[in-house]
Amino acid sequence: MKRIYKAAVRYLKIALNSIAHFFRRMFHTNLNVMSIEETIAEIKEWKFSVARFGDGELLMMMPSYQNLHSTFQEWNCEFSAKLQEVARDNVENLLVCLPPIFGSYKPFGHYAKRFYWLFREQESVWYRFFDRKKTYGNTHVTRCYHDYIDKSKSPLYFQMLKEIWKDQDILIVEGEYSRLGVGNDLFDNAKSIKRILCPKKDAYKVYNEILDKTSKLGTGRLILIALGATATVLAYDLAKLNLWAIDIGHVDVEYCWMKMGATEKVPVPGKFVNEAGIEGRKLTACADEAYNNSIIARIGLEEKDNG
Repeated sequence: MKRIYKAAVRYLKIALNSIAHFFRRMFHTNLNVMSIEETIAEIKEWKFSVARFGDGELLMMMPSYQNLHSTFQEWNCEFSAKLQEVARDNVENLLVCLPPIFGSYKPFGHYAKRFYWLFREQESVWYRFFDRKKTYGNTHVTRCYHDYIDKSKSPLYFQMLKEIWKDQDILIVEGEYSRLGVGNDLFDNAKSIKRILCPKKDAYKVYNEILDKTSKLGTGRLILIALGATATVLAYDLAKLNLWAIDIGHVDVEYCWMKMGATEKVPVPGKFVNEAGIEGRKLTACADEAYNNSIIARIGLEEKDNG
């Protein structure tokens, strides 16, 4: 009976939020989110740092979810407050990005539509933390393949993204098994690549060390971060230090899926793909020489620091 009651309450919340969503669309009071093309163009032209908010970040911001343990990060009071700070602050050189879910769901495939519709239970929370008067970037700059029915523009989006780091010295801050760019040409046009490896889960536990090391080693470089929700906060703090830092998220996995022609969230050989159920402990050491030579620091890992 208790489970039935909880389910009923949940779907009532979804129904009420759906009604509210309808009226916001009717009276044009939804949150404003740019297109993917507009977002990439803004990042490239103005060298904006990027902090992205998705479902994981939103849940972390809500005290009622303090028992949540996501794939990447355990709920933490300090971390929750920090994410709220990022959402509400106005940093001139930082582009905050939100998912494009405040209008029509027609572009999305079945899985994405279902996910975002169920997530509408928390839709009112977006309006608590974000401003209807502002225009936000689009989080799907890094998720521009799998979720969409029409995937014909995906190659264009990735080509536009590549222009951001073309001829740039880049520093990749990533989980130890993320291995961005390994086995593909996503970053082949970069001038140079260096890496800092961090824990694949709960990276915020060593956040101060990550921030300190990244701010020192990232000077004069474009910093690309793939660390779950921790990346959102790190990009924000680095932007305040006048460093160019982009929360790049799942861009490498999405690029691999596009190259594979994948229609589902499938494993990518040699990489930690949480959405495909591939755990880091099942992966072996990476034999790619260029990748191994690019690692200049390890934080929160058993291996000794190289930096």
